[in-house]
Amino acid sequence: MIYFPNGFIKVVQKTGGGFQNGKPVAVTETRGEAIPCHYETVQKDIRGQADDSYFTRESYRVRIDLQSFDAKTIELFRKDGTSSVGTFEVQSIEQLEKVGQVLIKV
Repeated sequence: MIYFPNGFIKVVQKTGGGFQNGKPVAVTETRGEAIPCHYETVQKDIRGQADDSYFTRESYRVRIDLQSFDAKTIELFRKDGTSSVGTFEVQSIEQLEKVGQVLIKV
């Protein structure tokens, strides 16, 4: 059980893409059900640089209750449910069975 949930995640499913009859098909994104989580910032700064411009680098650790979890992309929300922290590619998923949680690094 997540003792101090401070947000939630939604799994982002991507479908479509590619070509049909020689014409491009748009990628469609759908969000799954909200999963309560506890997240913490690992890194957030504006030190990323490419082509003479700067960008924000962000990474987070997200913990959810132990369950089968296999996602490539998630959207992270603050506790209020209206503020999205962002949409992130999942870097790793680790089952923490002794504490009954899943650790997701984005």
